[in-house]
Amino acid sequence: MLHNEKSRPRHKGGPLMSVSVPTSNGTPYLEAVTYLDKGWEPLLLPPGEKFPPPKGRTGADGIAATRGEIEDEIRACPKGNLGVRMPEGVVGLDVDDYGTKSGGVTLAALEAKLGPLPYSPKSSSRDGVSGIRFYRVPADVPLRDGLDGIDIIKHTHRYAVVWPSLHPEGRTYRWEGDEVPAVADLPELPAAWLEELRGEHRATLHRSDLTAVELDAQWDEVSDGAMCSHMKDVLERAQSPVKGRHDTCRDSQWAIVCYARGGHPGGQEALDELRDWFVYEIESDPGSRRLGHDTEKEWEDALRDALSKTSTLHFDAEHCTDTLPELDDEDDTPEGDDTMTAPAHDDDETGVGRDGKIRITVSNKNRAQNRIREIIGTGPLSGIFLRGPELVYTPRVGEEGYVPPKTGDDGPAQVRVMDALDLKTMVEIRLSLGVSRTVTVRGKDGEPKPEKRWEPKNLSMESASNLYRSCLNGLEVPNLRRLTGVGHTPLIRKDGSILDTPGYDGETRTLYLPEAGVTFPEVRCDAAAVADAVALITRPVEQFPFVTETDRANWFGALFTPLLKLMYPSPYPMFVIDAPQQGSGKTALAKILADVHGGVMASGWPDSEAEVGKKITTILHNTTAPVVTFDNVKGKISSATLESLLTSEEYTDRLLGQNKYLTLRNDRLWLVTANNASLGGDLARRCYWVTINANTPRPYDRTGFKLNLTTWVPANRAAIVSALLTVIAGWVEAGRPEMTERRGDSFATWDAAMASLLSWAGISDKFGIVDERRSESEDDREWLLFLEEVRRVMGDRRFTARDLVGTITDSTPSGVWADAEEESLPEGKFQAEYLPGDLADKWTKAGPGHQAGFTKSLGKWMSNRANRYAASLALGTAPNRKGAAKFWVMEHQG
Repeated sequence: MLHNEKSRPRHKGGPLMSVSVPTSNGTPYLEAVTYLDKGWEPLLLPPGEKFPPPKGRTGADGIAATRGEIEDEIRACPKGNLGVRMPEGVVGLDVDDYGTKSGGVTLAALEAKLGPLPYSPKSSSRDGVSGIRFYRVPADVPLRDGLDGIDIIKHTHRYAVVWPSLHPEGRTYRWEGDEVPAVADLPELPAAWLEELRGEHRATLHRSDLTAVELDAQWDEVSDGAMCSHMKDVLERAQSPVKGRHDTCRDSQWAIVCYARGGHPGGQEALDELRDWFVYEIESDPGSRRLGHDTEKEWEDALRDALSKTSTLHFDAEHCTDTLPELDDEDDTPEGDDTMTAPAHDDDETGVGRDGKIRITVSNKNRAQNRIREIIGTGPLSGIFLRGPELVYTPRVGEEGYVPPKTGDDGPAQVRVMDALDLKTMVEIRLSLGVSRTVTVRGKDGEPKPEKRWEPKNLSMESASNLYRSCLNGLEVPNLRRLTGVGHTPLIRKDGSILDTPGYDGETRTLYLPEAGVTFPEVRCDAAAVADAVALITRPVEQFPFVTETDRANWFGALFTPLLKLMYPSPYPMFVIDAPQQGSGKTALAKILADVHGGVMASGWPDSEAEVGKKITTILHNTTAPVVTFDNVKGKISSATLESLLTSEEYTDRLLGQNKYLTLRNDRLWLVTANNASLGGDLARRCYWVTINANTPRPYDRTGFKLNLTTWVPANRAAIVSALLTVIAGWVEAGRPEMTERRGDSFATWDAAMASLLSWAGISDKFGIVDERRSESEDDREWLLFLEEVRRVMGDRRFTARDLVGTITDSTPSGVWADAEEESLPEGKFQAEYLPGDLADKWTKAGPGHQAGFTKSLGKWMSNRANRYAASLALGTAPNRKGAAKFWVMEHQG
């Protein structure tokens, strides 16, 4: 047998680690006193981490904390991980037996040579051989720091993380046994082990010099037959190396030979597979070829070394039977058939398993990677796309990978950015990775017989990283498709045809993901069908109190726009749905658009300009819904980021938490709902208004509505979309008549199309007609009042910012209001209430004798708006000598 467990307590299932732990509240720091009472030196560590330890408590010069110091630290921070420093005269043998670490093999070889270790409670977060075993040793005996796969923890070297701490990967540390062991109860390290681990010994086992004939004899003794699970584990570790290829090969050879000498079958087959892997890895590397590596000689030398090292060790061989399972009544093999029902494949073949998943053999990682590259973008991995420089996946609501939003609603689907680990997880879930093994089983008649079985395996992180880089670079991933947009309803292409087949449309690079179970009726474009369609789509808003016909027409323009995003791409203006009172129906109008097309609903407006950018980036980056609504916004809406977004087809911003800038397609329709909405900056000309007014003091108390829109719209969504498409198809067939551009900006073509469509359909001929008041923002109106006051005070003469400041007064004559006639105001005195923006507050705070800073602010404010007209007025600059203060002069047209 490989690992001697004869003297250790056993429980059902074999000599695995017991999961029982001492009764506790499970808070690591609070157990520190328990460890202290049992003779250990506790160390308080950060939550969920192994490092760093407290300063001055570890190493040769470390000083143990007193009980009072530990209690003070616990009170200061009661949550965290717990470690213990070895008391003098105690060592911990830390065996690592996972990945490519071969501590279990080293432990078995040492036990075979030195005798079994006495039982000692083991601390570990893993099951199996891995873990730390603690022993008492003479305090004055120097010990080495470790062996292959085994570290030696001493009073002056390292420390152990212990129960009930959490491993950084999320596992809980446990003690083998029922309680924290007392230091006084630990067993002594046997004399043979103590002698072997003395510091003057070499850190590796001695090599035996064998002749060529003796080595050949040693090779003949390596076990043949089908590989047992131990041999397979060695090969699996080699496929996901944490060391270099040469070290991995050497360690794996050593492990296979040790297992073979310990009675485990399949040594020769395992070495053959390992050799194939090693030769391929080296010879497929251009750097290795360039350096002229003799791969065969390196393999032979390493194997001779492994055979020599183990030739003098004694193994208590016990034949491994883990490949001879009995077939009993619980076996799922059909009666009368002892072989698998799924197709049998050798290591170079793939097929489909009984679970319907495509099988990928991973014994040769390069061939496995090539096969997975072919599948990415098709079948079970068809939801993976390349969007710009990112690999993305598009889960719908409720599907695997969908992450529910913390607030609001982000629409019917998301776009989740994938990293290498995400790709690894998806490949492992959607495909069946493994190897086909021939094992010996006992049939119903009790006779052994060979049988092929599929043994599941995971994708190595190295392979996942290689696949991920291939996807990003577009290398050898023939079916990976580029994604520019996602739609949840049929869309009109540029040529007027309808994209209505679910899935990826190569012409437009658009993914059409209709809601599951929704079927859209056939689109007809004859006159009768168009008339019926218009009647249906106007029905939901028949009772909404639009203030003007333009308000009504603008809402219908918003309703049609998402279906036309391929024919008339963005940018689109923002639609402002407002009313003088709450409860008038603003949100209901916005929700109809979201219910029909799919929508992202966000409450309120972000608190700062930085938050506006983050919100926009998150929406464009992670969601797919075509309609985005900021609902119930309060206060003035002003944002340079939003202004830029509304006039651009693309949006560029830094990803949250990363030094990475990303350019995203702005293919959304942006909405805002508000009471008496107020716009700042340059937003006014970038917005279309939809205003309703119920003309009642309590609009939310109204009754008698013909439709319950909350249920009617979702229930009739497919019919509404089909009706919209019918109107568009009829308009396209009619030649899109009377498309006259009325604007000179980026909205011109879209505006002309909406006006033409709504007029042709008989819905309205008032779309987009701009109310002069609404073409000006709050900032524009403030600027106009400022210019009018400057003109009244300064006339046509030149002046500096300092001159203007000298005329400002806070007092308005009794009985004179801000909108009084000019002759009613004091001549030559500028009324402070007309200062725009935050200048009025700055003026008040400046106070008498402290106006230099305010003068600078006013000058900068005017410079930023030089030659900007409000009505017929503008503030221009006048020539002045070099270095002197800037002269200003009023300009007037008309």
